[in-house]
Amino acid sequence: MTAIAIAYSTDGFVLAADGRRRMDGSRELMRDQSISDKDDAQKVYECLTDQGTLACTFLGETEYADRSFSVMSESMASKKVIHGPFSGLRSYAYALAGELDERIEKAHRNGVPYPKCQLCVCGYFIGIPEVSLITFHRERELGKPLFDVAMVNPHFGYNDLFGPELLKGPILNRTRGFEAFGPTLQQDCSMESAKDFVTLSIEACKSALAHLIDPQSIKNIGGHTHVATVTPSGFHWEIPPLNEVLTI
Repeated sequence: MTAIAIAYSTDGFVLAADGRRRMDGSRELMRDQSISDKDDAQKVYECLTDQGTLACTFLGETEYADRSFSVMSESMASKKVIHGPFSGLRSYAYALAGELDERIEKAHRNGVPYPKCQLCVCGYFIGIPEVSLITFHRERELGKPLFDVAMVNPHFGYNDLFGPELLKGPILNRTRGFEAFGPTLQQDCSMESAKDFVTLSIEACKSALAHLIDPQSIKNIGGHTHVATVTPSGFHWEIPPLNEVLTI
């Protein structure tokens, strides 16, 4: 489980994520899970492109404990072979997802289960602020892609929380005791207000109250919170990851 919060302010996007990573044990080839589990994982990445300024996040089954497949690593490889120029973020997302789909299928033929995961790509593509949600499914329908792409044209004050579904509404709306984590986000919010909102939303996911409401999901959320902003002028770390920073 991962907690990633995103908000769009009058000055740009802000993303925050927790740092806990528990390796998916689907193949159960690594018996000592402590070898791979960590609380300083990077989950928000700068996505390099000459057509804009983007950030990318990964959620779900992104890496198996035996290192047999990594969605992030394969996304990096996919990005290197797709060629633009692209008409917009939608066409870019479809090209990236299509190449990644082929790599997932190749791994599946070698015994790797289909990963149930999601990529969120957001920022400014050819100057237009957009959010793309790429969802990969557990099962493939005959003759169809393994993925769906959903686009969001955000308004000022747009915000979302990816991760624990039971907590999404209460945390974003600051209800059921989460009022202590600051106010809700207003449509005319500044970048500073958006940064506070997403950072405190991740802290809310790690709180004792969250553990009380959804202990099964929240036990895998924690560690170092990292925060980044995306504006038309570039990607910037407000609170960087603890280890070497990677880009996509």
